[in-house]
Amino acid sequence: MQSYPKGLPLEEFLTYRVNVLSNLLNRRSERFLRRNYGISIPDWRVLVLLANHGPMFVRDLAGMSRTDKAQVSRVVNRLAALGLVNSEADPYDARLVEVSITKVGMDLFNNILPKAIVRQSALLAVLEPDEWQVLDRVLEKLTEFAEEEGGASF
Repeated sequence: MQSYPKGLPLEEFLTYRVNVLSNLLNRRSERFLRRNYGISIPDWRVLVLLANHGPMFVRDLAGMSRTDKAQVSRVVNRLAALGLVNSEADPYDARLVEVSITKVGMDLFNNILPKAIVRQSALLAVLEPDEWQVLDRVLEKLTEFAEEEGGASF
């Protein structure tokens, strides 16, 4: 372990570096999605989950996207207002809201998906194949740690 006599420089905090990378990548995607399709990154993620997995409850969308349930509810409401998803409360338990993608939503998904695949390919092209495999394992380990340990005490 490295010693830091004056403290850890900001640019060496793992959380800072991951956040910077995430912000840089998301900024471009957010701008593209908003300008061309009028949706946000969280909107896109919900559409991807519904297109890939079919109808599901808001709580399941939140779990699969690792997003706060309240935020997912807001996204679902926005997508429903745009006609991209349908949401229906369970008749026996109004707290359960099932969400499904509409034909308009699926058409939008199918329009955006090829562009998302091109972006993914461009990102992966920066890495050697073995680098992607290592990065994938590292990200999985850090994600598991953050979920299980809550990221430690700080």
